Amino acid sequence: MHLLSAVLIGLVAVAPLAIAQDTTLECCPADIERLSQEQVRKLVKKAQPIDPPPLSSRMHFSGTMELAIRVSAEGVVDCVSIVSGHALLYGAVIDSVRRWEFRPYKRDGLSKPFCGRIVLRYEVSDHAVKYKLV
Repeated sequence: MHLLSAVLIGLVAVAPLAIAQDTTLECCPADIERLSQEQVRKLVKKAQPIDPPPLSSRMHFSGTMELAIRVSAEGVVDCVSIVSGHALLYGAVIDSVRRWEFRPYKRDGLSKPFCGRIVLRYEVSDHAVKYKLV
């Protein structure tokens, strides 16, 4: 049974890696304003929960994950890519952050798209992923 669990955990860890590699689009083209991590954090209007990945109820781990994001002038996330973090959480974190809502970034009185990075400190435990923006 232990061997089967190890194989399943290995497969779950590799599958999100393939997803993340497909989503590593250039989230910050040269014509979009780049905001600091602090500026991005202040514009978060509503963060969504992160659903725990399969088999996470048997694992307890914590760490940080860094993501690159691009947000439209309307505050909608239109690109997310993983910069660093635990591969087991890639898919769940990307799904969550795509549903986040941001206040529009205003420059010279106009709403503008922006890009930046966010860092999440997370803890995975029995059927939950707790996190906070750093």
